[in-house]
Amino acid sequence: MLSLISTIKTSRTKFSYLKKLIAQKRRCIVFVENTEQCKETNLMSYHSKEKNSEKNLDDFQNNRINKLVTINQLRQGTTFHDLQACIILHSYASNNRTSQKIGRCLNYVEGEKAIIDIICLKGTRDEMWTRQALIDFDNNKIKYIDVEI
Repeated sequence: MLSLISTIKTSRTKFSYLKKLIAQKRRCIVFVENTEQCKETNLMSYHSKEKNSEKNLDDFQNNRINKLVTINQLRQGTTFHDLQACIILHSYASNNRTSQKIGRCLNYVEGEKAIIDIICLKGTRDEMWTRQALIDFDNNKIKYIDVEI
């Protein structure tokens, strides 16, 4: 089971699609699984091993940079204004973890649409975990999209 989880988290297919999504967004925050993935995105990052984390976070919060990548979580109380996009590379069956990411990221302007992309592999446990994580969300506001890489 642990090797399956590791394989899903580090899937090159998911990461390839992540890079395409990042390129399409004007302003977004990206949640990945590890520091290697942070580096591969070529974005400013916020995580414990990044020496400029606090500066990068401040730059993002103050609109000096438009894209920021982080590993799983942000510190409590972190909110962003003027942010309509969030990309999550991996969700867990725990809807609390997914809800926390979504809630921290999006303080969007009323009347605007917020887009949250959660990348999952169809027909795998990844898809099952994602559906479980979203169980408390309004199904009418969730759209599943099949993509070709």
